[in-house]
Amino acid sequence: MRFSLIKKETGTLKKEGSPFEAPKEKAKQSETKRILITGGHLTPAIAVSDELTRKGFTNIIWIGHRHSQVMDKNDSAEYKYVAKKGLKFVELKAGKLFRVWSADTLLPGLKALINIPVGFFQSIFILLKYKPSLVISFGGYLALPIVIGAFFLRIKRVTHEQTIVSGLSNRIIGKFVNKVFISWKYSEKYFNPKKTIFSGNPVRNSIFEVKGNSFSFESDRPTIYVTGGNQGSNVINQTVVPLLPTLLHEFNIIHQTGNSSVTEDFERCKAVKEKLEDSLARRYIVKDYIYEDEIGDVMNRADIIIGRSGANMCSEIMALAKYSILIPIEVSSHNEQFLNAKALEELGLAKILLQKNLKTESLNKSIYEVLRYKTMGLNLNGKKIETTIEKINKTIKNNSAEIIVSESLKLIDK
Repeated sequence: MRFSLIKKETGTLKKEGSPFEAPKEKAKQSETKRILITGGHLTPAIAVSDELTRKGFTNIIWIGHRHSQVMDKNDSAEYKYVAKKGLKFVELKAGKLFRVWSADTLLPGLKALINIPVGFFQSIFILLKYKPSLVISFGGYLALPIVIGAFFLRIKRVTHEQTIVSGLSNRIIGKFVNKVFISWKYSEKYFNPKKTIFSGNPVRNSIFEVKGNSFSFESDRPTIYVTGGNQGSNVINQTVVPLLPTLLHEFNIIHQTGNSSVTEDFERCKAVKEKLEDSLARRYIVKDYIYEDEIGDVMNRADIIIGRSGANMCSEIMALAKYSILIPIEVSSHNEQFLNAKALEELGLAKILLQKNLKTESLNKSIYEVLRYKTMGLNLNGKKIETTIEKINKTIKNNSAEIIVSESLKLIDK
C-alpha cells in the first residue's frame, strides 16, 4: 500500500488562466532580471528555484556553502545540486555564534566568530558585483549578511521561514525584508503581520516523480529509507549499521549517509556492504547523496523513513503520507525539530525517538512497531490511515513555491 496522496499542482497547472502565471507582456523580465537565492534550507530553495526556471528565469545566482562542515573537504549537497542545474554558485564565508562550546568546538567556533564581519563585507561585494533585482532568503546565519546588505543597497528582498519556531537569525532577517513567507500559522507572531504571508512550505516536485529504476530490489520486502538529511547523520548511521545483518533478512534498505570527509560514514558503510553475504548485500543500497532525479524513486518506494525532523523532511513525509521514525536534533533552535516531529506524531505518521534514547535495540523495536501498524492499514495512533490523509489534504498547501515566486515578483514589477 503506497501513497502519493497530495499531488503537487505545479507540474499540472495550465499556463492559460493560472493566477500565478506571469502576464505575457512581462515575459521579458525573466531574461533581464537577476535573482539571488541564499539561505540554510536547501529543499524549499530548490522548489522555488525550479518554479523560477519554469517561469523562464535563467539568471539565478546561488549563494551557499561549498562544504557542509568545518574541516570537510567534500562538496556539499547544495553545491552538487546547483552545479548539476548549471546555476551560478558563489561561496559565502558567513560566520555564526556557536551555542555549545567545548574543546572540540573551540577552533571552529573562533573561526566562525571571525567570519561574521568577513561575511558582511563579502556579502556587500557579491551584491555590488552581481546587482540582483531580488534577493530570496531561506533563512539562517548564511542569509543574514546578504539580506542586511541588500537592505542598505535598496535591493528588493524576501525571506521564507520554514520552521514552527523562528530562530534569532530569521527574526532579525524579518525586520530587513519587504515580505516574509511562513510555513506554519504559528510563526505569525514572530514577524510584522503587515508584510507576512502564509505560503506553506514549498515541497519539491521531484518527490512525486519516479524517473528511473535505480533503487529497485529483487524482492518485494518492505523498504526502509535511512537519511540524516543532505549532510547525513553520524549518530543515525552508527546506530543503523549494527542492525543491517538482521534487518536485511526482512527489509530492503536505502541508506543515505552524507559524504563528510570528517566522519567518513559513506566509506564505512560501503565497506560494511562488501562484507555482507551476496543475498543481503543486494538488499542494501548505500548512497552518499540522493539527487533530485532520484529522490522521487526513493521516497515513493520507501515504506518507512528513518531520519531527522527538520521542517522540510516533515513536509515531504506529510505530502506523501509516509510512516516514519523521527530522531530530532537535540540542539536545534528552540527545540524546533522536536515540535516538527510532534506535529507528525499527532497525525499518526511518526514515532519519535529522542537522540538520548537512540540505541540499536530501541530503533529495531520501533521499526517493527511501525511496520505492524502499516500492515494493518492504521496510522500510528491506531486509527485508519485514511483519517490522516483527510487531515493532510485539508492543511497542506500544494502551491507554496508558486505563491512565493508570484508575490516576490510583484516587488520587482513595481
